[in-house]
Amino acid sequence: MLNGACDNGWCYSPNGSTRYHPFGVSYSGATYKYTVLDTAGRRSAAQVGQLPQTSYHALQTPYSFFGLGRTNNYIENLFVGTTIHAPVHYINMEGVIPNSKVVILPSSKEGERWKEELFLRPGEWIPWVTLTVVVGILLLAIIILVLHLNEKVSLSIMFGITLIPFSERGRARAKENISSY
Repeated sequence: MLNGACDNGWCYSPNGSTRYHPFGVSYSGATYKYTVLDTAGRRSAAQVGQLPQTSYHALQTPYSFFGLGRTNNYIENLFVGTTIHAPVHYINMEGVIPNSKVVILPSSKEGERWKEELFLRPGEWIPWVTLTVVVGILLLAIIILVLHLNEKVSLSIMFGITLIPFSERGRARAKENISSY
């Protein structure tokens, strides 16, 4: 959805005390082009217009809804262009997540960066992704701990150092050795 109602996505109430996002405001002339890899590995592209109607027709919804087809990957490139008469009248986004809602807020000021917002619909996969990340982190922590202890043992064997923690007598001897230098 491309929204050009207010400056960079924030509108203000008539008294100026509260601000809000003006979602759903139509922006005629916006064009979306996306590139995606299908399940066979072929790259395909499609282009969609926002509010493509001419006068005397029913008003369309103020957003564009398009399907990607069968894909198991991210959207490689999402190009959004407008009819704004400015040097930078487009934006390129890479790695957009499928089944998400993208809101793009163009800036009315020249030279100011456009704002993109990505909304995900929570589903059944969130606990599984969380579990996978936690298990992966724990697995890496165990591997690091084992390698760290292995390195300590090999250094102690190589240099004849004991790994027993200092007792009070050991600390006193260490202080005497240090002070004797």
